[in-house]
Amino acid sequence: MRFVILFSLACASILNAQGPVGPPGGGGNTINQATQAALATKVPITLTISTTAPLNGGGALSAPLTLSMTQSNTSTDGWLSHTDWNTFNAKLGTSAIGTTVQAFNANITIQGNTFNGVSQLVQLNGSGQLPAIDGHLLTGFITTQIPNLDSSKITTGSFASARLGSGGDGSGNHALFDDGTFKTLTGGGSVSTVGPSSGSLSPVFTFAITNQTTTPTIAFTLSNAAAHSYLGNNTGSSAAPAYHVIDLSELSGAVTTAQITASNVTYSTIQNVSASRLLGNPTGSPAAPLEISIGGGLSFSGSTLRAYNASQSLSGASPNADASVGKSFYETLAANTTFTFSNFNDGDTILIRCQQAATGGPWTVAFPTSTWAGGSQPVQTTTASKSTLYFFTNQNGTIYARADSSAY
Repeated sequence: MRFVILFSLACASILNAQGPVGPPGGGGNTINQATQAALATKVPITLTISTTAPLNGGGALSAPLTLSMTQSNTSTDGWLSHTDWNTFNAKLGTSAIGTTVQAFNANITIQGNTFNGVSQLVQLNGSGQLPAIDGHLLTGFITTQIPNLDSSKITTGSFASARLGSGGDGSGNHALFDDGTFKTLTGGGSVSTVGPSSGSLSPVFTFAITNQTTTPTIAFTLSNAAAHSYLGNNTGSSAAPAYHVIDLSELSGAVTTAQITASNVTYSTIQNVSASRLLGNPTGSPAAPLEISIGGGLSFSGSTLRAYNASQSLSGASPNADASVGKSFYETLAANTTFTFSNFNDGDTILIRCQQAATGGPWTVAFPTSTWAGGSQPVQTTTASKSTLYFFTNQNGTIYARADSSAY
């Protein structure tokens, strides 16, 4: 809510000794110098407006002012809306409420008072909720006023303990029957003898009964089984289990290593292997063992597998002597030749025979860095169709070398 106040002061005329003032040449009087000097000494008047809450605004009247007021709430004074006014105006005054309220609006809740009279309201708790129902003071009900109980209507919660009465005399000899009533238990008695004194639950157990009265003791014992037998059914159709001696001819299907203990796997239980063959898996992936033929450079000496070195032929100007495939090499030279070694491990010894060609040449040879007998590599024979022998030994990574320069 706002109030706008416009305040202005206008001087209709300023009087001096000669009368009203008018514009020069307009037929009116003029201000003389004495009057002008007197006016110059006057102090301007400033008017202001001050406000008090809930009214806001105010200040000097040298310009338009705006005064405002906020809407009232639970903690602030202010203007009242028509909605709040209607609500306030509809409330009952204290004089309109006597000791007995004849009728209540649907939005009115009475709380915090005690009601003891007939047809009066139930007192709510501090949270505005109905109190717990206590039916010990209820009297005068008749069966037509109580609906039948239906267990399907009870969906949550549980009954507190000891809410069902025994319906008897407290002796404990009563039970709740399926017709919903408690009845006294009758009958019973004592047992003089329990079953046979012993017996068999063939083929697994035998039993013995002692103290054959109302508190018998029954002991079960496992029956003995035949040696190397199993309990089961080997008839091919449904039948009672029995002990059967294990017969390997009855077994079918794959037998895994998990089903055979290591102590039962011996050389004598493995099928025969062909002569001069190895048993293994050459496929490069998991597979059943196969017989493997012995290749060149290997042979059996009794039960020992021995390796022998067949001579390997080399060629070209850059041949490689691979000690893993042989220990004796030879080459007929056709150009100046530089040898390399591979898989030449500590303790290995290799022989290389280099032969000059029948025509062309003579050709030279070179080898990997070696410690030569005499300090330097001997010269390859230059005679056509003749050979020089070179010997190399690897000891702790150092290659020692010598040559036989005889023209073979």
